Amino acid sequence: MKHEILEEVWQTRDKISAECGHDVNRLFKRLKTLEAQHPERLVSFAPRQTDKPARKKRHAIAK
Repeated sequence: MKHEILEEVWQTRDKISAECGHDVNRLFKRLKTLEAQHPERLVSFAPRQTDKPARKKRHAIAK
């Protein structure tokens, strides 16, 4: 059984890479431009607000 979804992802990845001349710096600039154009598509990893108080960190005892 072929993995059609994976093949489509790989083809898209190769196409985007070719459009950027297989240059990681150009790819990064392209992605940052897209992020700026569509900030609503970004995921925030901000800390969650909880009802529980934060746990205290324990420090190791020096020997």
